[in-house]
Amino acid sequence: MAMHIITEAQAVIARNLGILVLSDGGQPAVSGNRNYFPILTEEQRIRDEAAEQERAHIRQADLNSGLAEWRKISGEWLIAGTNLVEGQRVTVKRRDKSMSTEIVGTVVGETTDGLMAARVGHLVTR
Repeated sequence: MAMHIITEAQAVIARNLGILVLSDGGQPAVSGNRNYFPILTEEQRIRDEAAEQERAHIRQADLNSGLAEWRKISGEWLIAGTNLVEGQRVTVKRRDKSMSTEIVGTVVGETTDGLMAARVGHLVTR
């Protein structure tokens, strides 16, 4: 059966998963793919979770700084943000991190996560 040398961090994950950690030349190891692959899967899940938390933190900081974001609600693209007022100019950030300045139109309600949702408005010229 194949032995897989693992890192100390992977050894902690293995122990948390109830996988027996052996020693191969003083380094932590596990025997067989059946024990090794769950460690890799859990390691990836932990990385993904950390990345998602970082994205959520950045998004919240953007919203707190006054940026808005695009939301597609019932097939319509709306501006979602905090303290939106009809007629105000607001910077709207896309998922690709590009930004545009838009005019807030009619505020139509609140999103499920508590942001105000508004249609895109138009400049009124007289």
